[in-house]
Amino acid sequence: MKKFFAAVTAIISALAGAGCSSPTPVPAEIPDNAILLDVRTQKEFAERHIPGSLLIPHDQIAEKAPALLPDKNAPIALFCRSGRRSAIAKGTLESLGYTAVIDLGAIDNAAKVLNKETISQ
Repeated sequence: MKKFFAAVTAIISALAGAGCSSPTPVPAEIPDNAILLDVRTQKEFAERHIPGSLLIPHDQIAEKAPALLPDKNAPIALFCRSGRRSAIAKGTLESLGYTAVIDLGAIDNAAKVLNKETISQ
């Protein structure tokens, strides 16, 4: 029984660390100079995206952010399909020293907050 509870505790801890927590409150206004960062896959981006957004899949953030996002103080507004990957990406960016990361959650929410339409290629 102890092994079972230890396993359940480990799973809960892993989920909490994987971005399965409450979403970050979105500020009333996103700065005009914010970098729009889509952290979905290339396929999802090709199917539909917000114009002007930069694509860096969430699992490539640590590798690609330093070169593609050199200003660690620039505002970055990120989003994904549902909000899970954007939460993970936000944590990764903050661990790399980025100071102004805003998690917009799902792409539909991001489009609404940014007052933008999504487009398909």
